[in-house]
Amino acid sequence: MKNIKIISALAVVLISFFAIRAIGPFFANTAAGEGDKKTFQTASLIDSANYQPLGVSGNFNVQNNSEILSQNAIATSSAYLTNMGCIDGLSLSAHLALIRFLNDNNKIYELNVDNRWPIASITKLITAVVAEDNIDPAKAITFTADEILGQNSAEKFKAGETYKAGDLLKAMLLLSSNDAAEALARDFGRDKFIELMNQKARDLNLIETSFFDPTGLSAKNQSTPNDIFKIVSYLYQNHPEIFKITSQKSAYIVELNSKMRELVSNINTFAGRPDFIGGKTGSIDESGENLVSLFNVNKEPVAIIVLGSQDRFGETKELLNCVQNPDGAQASDIIGN
Repeated sequence: MKNIKIISALAVVLISFFAIRAIGPFFANTAAGEGDKKTFQTASLIDSANYQPLGVSGNFNVQNNSEILSQNAIATSSAYLTNMGCIDGLSLSAHLALIRFLNDNNKIYELNVDNRWPIASITKLITAVVAEDNIDPAKAITFTADEILGQNSAEKFKAGETYKAGDLLKAMLLLSSNDAAEALARDFGRDKFIELMNQKARDLNLIETSFFDPTGLSAKNQSTPNDIFKIVSYLYQNHPEIFKITSQKSAYIVELNSKMRELVSNINTFAGRPDFIGGKTGSIDESGENLVSLFNVNKEPVAIIVLGSQDRFGETKELLNCVQNPDGAQASDIIGN
């Protein structure tokens, strides 16, 4: 009889043990709460997708233009935090766009601002920063045949000609000279120069920005409107002289061997306007028309960015009008030609 009681007790213990093991995870999951379960699920999804944050020095997940276009078709966002009547019904050919004042976080207008896009010669804003930080503007730089790319019909540079680095900077920013950009980079050491461009992107926390050449001819040079806004803010605060150059209608440069002065004209149609603080154009086949502009509106700097446009200057005017005249008067009434 005593043995039967012992066996029964052992059976109860064993049944209780396995029952607790079976229902324990249920109570554990219930106690963990919905937030913790979401965290675990997210981590699992990230692991299964082999997620890695985009950097600026390794292999980039570079999208081709057709992939970006297909994403834009479903990623379009509307106006943000604004009572501007002129925003209503606004139709842009640009695939990405942004309007934002530099001095606050108010989002006036955003369109696909986190999407990567080939930025073309907007690249040259960072090329200018690296050149200014590392090359003496008085240094004489002589063109070689390797730097004469022939990509810009307005460029007149020839192999053997010599210019100060500061004058090449002017040609690069006003004329959007690819030859000048290559000459600056190659004189310093092209690979190291591009490495410094990507280092600057890391320093500015441009996590969606990558550079593969100093000109922007490569479609792999990509960024987002949000990252470009960070570049604009950085230049405004730390390199206002770059915007000063880009705001001018023209400037003289001197070929040192012949002592000839040459007039370099700005290809940006906003240049010379009293409210134009500065900016940069960009265009390659893969990108369409890009334009970054900074305007003075009621003594406040406002950035306007359009990427992948068919009419970058016209659409920038439309967006500027929305800031200058929220009630929706025609742009020609406000900003002229």
